Amino acid sequence: MITQDTRDAIEDILDAPFTSHSVSQVLQTAKQLQKIITTAPDAAISSITKTQNNHHYAANHSVDTAILAETLAKELDWPPEKRLTLVSAALTMNISMTELQNRLFHHTGNLDADDKAQIESHPTRAMSILHTAGVKNRLWLEAVICHHETIDGKGYPRALKGSQIPVSARILAVADIYTTMISPRSVRNGLSPNKDMFKEFMKRSQLELKLSANFLWKTFVLPAGFLINLNSYDKCMTSGRS
Repeated sequence: MITQDTRDAIEDILDAPFTSHSVSQVLQTAKQLQKIITTAPDAAISSITKTQNNHHYAANHSVDTAILAETLAKELDWPPEKRLTLVSAALTMNISMTELQNRLFHHTGNLDADDKAQIESHPTRAMSILHTAGVKNRLWLEAVICHHETIDGKGYPRALKGSQIPVSARILAVADIYTTMISPRSVRNGLSPNKDMFKEFMKRSQLELKLSANFLWKTFVLPAGFLINLNSYDKCMTSGRS
């Protein structure tokens, strides 16, 4: 089971100055996550909905994204070593704006110009931090800098289109968007897994064929641990992905 201790460990890594030692810590934590997800995938995915430590949104969101990225990459038959790099990218994709993420958890209203600038530049700054700390793995760096690119070329920071976007970044983007949608904020509840939410998810993520609607519905929309309203009086909880 993915415990709060695991999430706290990521928070400690992200909050401290990022060095070559931090890279080793990320890889060690990524291996632990990968082992847990392989052993108990449903429990790992359901832990996303049970995150209660709202004061540390940035670390929790990174771990949640890593869980789904590992799950999706495994379904796409990626080998363990390649998935480990992707999980590491998920854990560090927002390393340049953790303080801003935690502050925006409680934010209401429009963002100011400075916040917008930080958000749009964070993939580039994150890649720079990682590279300076000694990360040379191309998949890791590309996934981080490209995880906000979109198929139509309206993403950032490079405005890449279609096949120009690495598959690693597309997987990361799918996991990032989904966890953002289902995770509660201080000013709103997380979205419940239903057809309307699924349509909105597809609209936001602009998925290509390999990351199809049919697959995502089966894999992510109804993981174990979700409450479903059956009628006005009854509810049930899913026991596994469906």
